[in-house]
Amino acid sequence: MKRCIPHFAITMALLSFASGQSATQQESQNTRSEQEVGKAIEKYRTALLQRDIPELEKIWADDYVFVNASGDVLTKAQRLANVKSGATTLDSIKEEEDIIVRVYQNSAVATSRVTIKGQYSGQPTSGQYRSTHVWVKGPAGWQLVSNQLTALPPKQPTGKLQGERFAYHGKRWATEAVALQSHVVEANLIWPILPMCDQAGADRIFLDVRPFFVQRVVRA
Repeated sequence: MKRCIPHFAITMALLSFASGQSATQQESQNTRSEQEVGKAIEKYRTALLQRDIPELEKIWADDYVFVNASGDVLTKAQRLANVKSGATTLDSIKEEEDIIVRVYQNSAVATSRVTIKGQYSGQPTSGQYRSTHVWVKGPAGWQLVSNQLTALPPKQPTGKLQGERFAYHGKRWATEAVALQSHVVEANLIWPILPMCDQAGADRIFLDVRPFFVQRVVRA
């Protein structure tokens, strides 16, 4: 029994070493795959901008599907037809953040945020989108099997720009109050609300309450 213990310990050590090597090799392979997918995305976007039909035919898998920002689902044949006819033309694709690539053996999912200018399927396209790609590696290399665009709402300004906006509205309030010779009490009641509003909300408050100032002057 005592002789078995050293053999058992050696066996466990070898298995642990082999397992560590396997994990390291897998991580290295995933890193290479992430870099390959990143390069494939760059090549894909260049092909879209240049309307390079032969390159797009290679990149899009035969069963490729695209879900545009309107929710329409297009096949490879439909997308190629749009690019050929000029219905899909892109002027620019700007990366707004680093692409995140997750590799799962022979497949990968890439997500990013982009600003696109141009048109898809004849419809003008301009704004920021969340982009999701699904890539699969086959005999011909990495191919795009599916991708989707989700339109993002315009961001509300924060920090200095927001402060400048509310200062601007405050100046308008003061100007109106003085010009109409109204009491500043009404303005003071509304002013604390403005920082909680966006530009459209602040404009509505200003326009809704302004007639009240006018009424006060007329009645006086």
